[in-house]
Amino acid sequence: RMPEAYFDDTEIDSLMTYFTYSRGYKAGGFNGGARSDSESNLNAYVPETLDNFEIGSKMIAFEQRLTLNAAVFMGQYDEIQVRTIVPQPCSPQPCVPQVDLVIENAASASTRGLELEFMALPIEGLRIQGSLALLDAKYNSFPKAASDLVDPTFDPNNAFVNRSGETFPGVPQMQTHLGAQYSFPIDLGSSMMNGWITPRFDWSFQTSVHYYGPELTAATQPAYHLLHLRLSYEFMNDQSQFALWG
Repeated sequence: RMPEAYFDDTEIDSLMTYFTYSRGYKAGGFNGGARSDSESNLNAYVPETLDNFEIGSKMIAFEQRLTLNAAVFMGQYDEIQVRTIVPQPCSPQPCVPQVDLVIENAASASTRGLELEFMALPIEGLRIQGSLALLDAKYNSFPKAASDLVDPTFDPNNAFVNRSGETFPGVPQMQTHLGAQYSFPIDLGSSMMNGWITPRFDWSFQTSVHYYGPELTAATQPAYHLLHLRLSYEFMNDQSQFALWG
C-alpha cells in the first residue's frame, strides 16, 4: 500500500515532510583598513563555518482550504566572524580618540528556532493567514570581545567584555504576524462599475533587538506592534483597483 493511501479517509489533501542538512562557509581574511599604523589592521581572521539541520512538514487539507507549514531548525557556527569596534590608545592627553572597525572570530555560536505559518479559507471571500517565528541565537563562547563602549581615555581594563551566552545583535527572538481580509461583491447597476470591495487588516509584533552589545543601552530597540489597515475596490474586469491604506 502506497504511503499516500493512508490519507484517503482523512481531510488531508497532501502532506510532505522533509529533513535537510547544509554546510555554509565564509572565507577568512585580514583587516586591511585605511589606518595602516593600527596593529589591528594586520590581524587575520580564519574561515567561518555553519552546519545547519532542519526538519519540517507542509500540509494542505480540507479541500485546499487550509495550508499549514512548520519547521524546526538548529545551526552550529564555528569561528563565527563578528564585526567589532576596537578603541585605539589615545596619547598624549588631550587627544582625539581613534577607533578601528575590524572583523574578529568568536569561538563558537549556535542557533535554534521554530517557524509556523498558515493560510485558511473558512468561507467564501474570507482569507486568514499568520506566521510565528522563534529564534534563539547566541554565542556559546566569545570570552574576549571588544566592548562597544568607546572610552576616550582608553582604559585597557574596560576595552573587552565576555560575550559568551549573549544573543546575536540585530536578531529578534520572536516575530509574529496575523492578517485577515474579506471580499464581497458590490452591484452598482453597471457592468463597468461592478466590483469587489475588500477590507483587510494586518498585525505584527517583534520583540526587542540590540544592535550592538548590551553594554551600549542606547542602541536597543524596544519591542513594538504594527497595525496595517487597507480598504480596496477592484472592478470585475480585473483591470483596475483603488485602495486606501494606513
